[in-house]
Amino acid sequence: WTLRTELQEVVYSPILTSHPFFRRYSITVKLQMRKIYQNAQSEISLSIGHQLFNSGERANKMFFVLSGLLSYCDDQANRLGMSLLQGGMWLCEPCLWIFWKHTGQLIATTHCELIGLDAAKTGEVLAQPESEDLVRSYVRLFTRYFKRNVDLLTDIW
Repeated sequence: WTLRTELQEVVYSPILTSHPFFRRYSITVKLQMRKIYQNAQSEISLSIGHQLFNSGERANKMFFVLSGLLSYCDDQANRLGMSLLQGGMWLCEPCLWIFWKHTGQLIATTHCELIGLDAAKTGEVLAQPESEDLVRSYVRLFTRYFKRNVDLLTDIW
């Protein structure tokens, strides 16, 4: 590994491992997690009023909010209404595990910084044999939970 790879790990590990799956994944298959830092993530800056996605669009990235405030309006306002997202939160996880279309609209309320985790590139890394059992176990729990609680599954569940 290069100095750049180690730097990426130092920068992105605290962000991505705030999510329980990636925390476990980074401990279990550290080298594979480095491939995610290296190949699957991108940095995103949003200006005030910028829309990141809209309801019905195909989701292809999971997002981690680094800073700023974002406003999420569910397309079924009676379900969630408007929610505010801030640093330390993540959204759009379902696109990593299932075909997913956004269920609402996300707009920057202030200047925002996010990390986007590309679902296809992440999937390529997660499909490696050394992590198969861990990934399969998490996906099973994820799908079981949301089959029982289908009304809860949104971009920001």
